[in-house]
Order: sequence, then C-alpha cells, then structure tokens
Amino acid sequence: MPSANDPAAFGARFRQAMRRAGHGDLGATELADTLAMEFPQGLSIQSVHKWVAGTAIPRPERLAVLAKWLNVSEHWLRFGPDPDASRKSIGGIDRSLNAKELARRIQALSGAQREIVEALLVEFEKVPPE
Repeated sequence: MPSANDPAAFGARFRQAMRRAGHGDLGATELADTLAMEFPQGLSIQSVHKWVAGTAIPRPERLAVLAKWLNVSEHWLRFGPDPDASRKSIGGIDRSLNAKELARRIQALSGAQREIVEALLVEFEKVPPE
C-alpha cells in the first residue's frame, strides 16, 4: 500500500513524469521559471528543488497543478499506481491513450528508444491482426 508521506518516492515519480513530458533536463531554477505561469501566486526555487530531490511533497493544490501540467493523475504523482487503475490498464499501460498523447510520449523518448519502438512497429505490421 502506498505511503501518504514518502517524499523520496514522490521525487522519483516527479522526475519520471518530468522526463516523460520532455522536461527532464531542467534544473530547479529553470523549472521554477517554467512553472511561474502555472503558479501566479509564486513558487520558490527551494520548493521546486525539494520536490525534485525527493525531500518534500507539494501541498495538494500545487500537486493538482503539477499533475495537470505533467499530464499524469494526481493520485499517481502523490502516491504511485492507483489500485483501481488495473481496470483500465493492462501490464501498467494506460489503454485510454489517444493517438496524440501516444505520439507525444514516443517523441519524448531518446533516439535509441524511438528506434526500438519503430522496430517493434515494423515487426507488428508483419503479423496480421487476430
């Protein structure tokens, strides 16, 4: 069962979501600057650094904004996998992805990872659907 107070696990998920969203190379200062539009009430570089470092978890209202910005669920970002997600997920893969989101996620991969995905697609195209 996920812990409600595990900043290190939150930090790992936050960094993972940042990479997937194409923001993995941003440092705390750059990230705070990027997020300034999302947090008009203000956001300190120290807060962002603590989130990335896994030493603090954002307040719920900030977590909601981050989850939306990163295109992940609030539950996943805060606690990890949702136990109810298995109903719409097989093998941890969200089956509700639309083509645009799938393309965005593929584009966020490294060049080597994209080559693997492309090779898989070529192989899948060789096998007729059941």
